[in-house]
Amino acid sequence: MNVNSARARLVGRQTLARVGGGVALFALLAFFTGVSLAGSETGDAADKVRERASGYWQAMVEGDYAAAYGFLSAGSKTLVSERAFARRFEGQTQWKSWKISGISCEDEVCAVDLEAAYRFSGRPPFPPFDGKKQSQDKWILSDGDWWLVLPN
Repeated sequence: MNVNSARARLVGRQTLARVGGGVALFALLAFFTGVSLAGSETGDAADKVRERASGYWQAMVEGDYAAAYGFLSAGSKTLVSERAFARRFEGQTQWKSWKISGISCEDEVCAVDLEAAYRFSGRPPFPPFDGKKQSQDKWILSDGDWWLVLPN
């Protein structure tokens, strides 16, 4: 065996190990960078909005309109009082369930796609009926938190 060829193989293996290690390190960095980008502000915003929207709709299902009103944006609260908000539903609409099907966020605005089931009590001569509502709720970031904007 030639000493030069053995040395060349050893240097080749060391180089391959360095390159392979560098590729592995690059792949590891790319993986973790990808994970951190996936969990960046957009993901965090969607998670926070999902939490807030869930709180709002759970309050609606429980008939706790004061708690639901607490999720409204300041602008929405200037348009409707807490009492007027509650009167929209009391004795007529009972929310049964809700399901969020998607959330998309851009800057300081998020859109929440959802379906809500309800029972409308109606007034004579109209009989009560069950229904479903599909909507897209708008949530805005203000003063460090997310708030529901009532539709016009």
